[in-house]
Amino acid sequence: MGPSQNSADKDLSHYSCSDHLFVADITETSLEEIIYCKLEYLFKNSVLDDVENLFDILKEQMERPLIELALKKHKGNQLKAAHLLGFSRNTLKKKITDYQICIKKHTRFISQ
Repeated sequence: MGPSQNSADKDLSHYSCSDHLFVADITETSLEEIIYCKLEYLFKNSVLDDVENLFDILKEQMERPLIELALKKHKGNQLKAAHLLGFSRNTLKKKITDYQICIKKHTRFISQ
């Protein structure tokens, strides 16, 4: 894939999706392929037939763990997590509230 080609232009038909992706495959499989295979499974098995607002549902399912992991990486520092995610701190705070994410701040125990 050339540098000017974006992911929307990719042909994803080459993905070989088994019914289950095992954790052992995670280091060998791109996130895009994992998502593609999961969505393909859901569409093939009519799981999404009565779903509305699919994009919003998927966005929430991706965004929440992404925010949680960014906060964990930066030990609860919202400014650093927001920078990593490309959000303003205020946007991150709103998403934390909307998703009801519990922030665990890193504390140090200093022996005296």
